[in-house]
Amino acid sequence: MTQQRIHIGVLAVQGNFAEHKASFQQAIVKLKTTDFPYKVEISEIRRTEEIDDALDGLVIPGGETPTMTVALRRNGFFEKLKAWTQRKDKYTWGTCAGLILLSNKLDGDGKGEVIPIGGLDITCRRNAKGRQFESFEESIRLTDHELCALNRSENFHGIFIRAPGIKSVDDVGTDVLCVLPGNGEVVGVRKGNLMGCTFHPELTGDSMWHEYFIKMVGSRKS
Repeated sequence: MTQQRIHIGVLAVQGNFAEHKASFQQAIVKLKTTDFPYKVEISEIRRTEEIDDALDGLVIPGGETPTMTVALRRNGFFEKLKAWTQRKDKYTWGTCAGLILLSNKLDGDGKGEVIPIGGLDITCRRNAKGRQFESFEESIRLTDHELCALNRSENFHGIFIRAPGIKSVDDVGTDVLCVLPGNGEVVGVRKGNLMGCTFHPELTGDSMWHEYFIKMVGSRKS
């Protein structure tokens, strides 16, 4: 019997798409040692026509948000991405700049125009953690039981690079996935088929979050 396939794309117009792709490949190797029933394919998405029915999940990576906005507008991605995120049978994950683009509301100053795609019921503050030189690493606390089970711990190493902040979660249907342990600040959320993180899981060398996203997509196939 032919094995069913999951196809996940990483938006590759700007930002950390190569790091995400490498982390997905690492997660696939781990999943092959389990009873996960699907064959997983990862590809870089560079053209709007590649966002089609054959694609099951999409990652919008971290990067320079204004630069990414310009690239998305130039290549005609915005309307395609808005339509994609509104589909309940498709999954989207945004990290750092990707989270900003997926936010319904933006707060705070930042250089360059940013046009959000929307979808996540949060208010996001751009550059909440300061400039590039103020980037930092800190343990985050996982509050989602599936993530804790995958990680075998409540703690995950977070890398924050010119990170945005989640100023508020604006809908009771949006789940908090992880927080900073000191002040309880939300740094990861999920609403159904949409997920966002203020930090960079793809830079940690740990593919747990990518495994989680693959399993999210697989749950719809099931």
